[in-house]
Amino acid sequence: MAQLVELNQHNSITSHTIAPVMGIQQYVDAERLSSEFGITNDMIQTVLPATPGQVYMLSGWQTSLDVAFISTFCYCSELQLDKSAIECVWFRLLEDLPVLRTTFIATECADFQYCN
Repeated sequence: MAQLVELNQHNSITSHTIAPVMGIQQYVDAERLSSEFGITNDMIQTVLPATPGQVYMLSGWQTSLDVAFISTFCYCSELQLDKSAIECVWFRLLEDLPVLRTTFIATECADFQYCN
């Protein structure tokens, strides 16, 4: 289950569970996920509806024919960086941070235009 962590008034950490919306999985086509995106059922931890802000950004991206909101950037370093070491660290981050593994899928449902 996804966890939401927040700081309360006394600066201690409180953890809340984010509950998936009941029945939202029925709007996710498992066959399409597998054939188009290579996502299998065992790769899915939780299915959640996209937030209104995410729907706004994703709708703008789709309307622009996949041009708007594409972030690409370069990082220049004076140090010589080992590509395999960077890849190793990146894959460890992917394991530790679910937000980096989030995938948005458009649905046919008006109530849940996108799932993540």
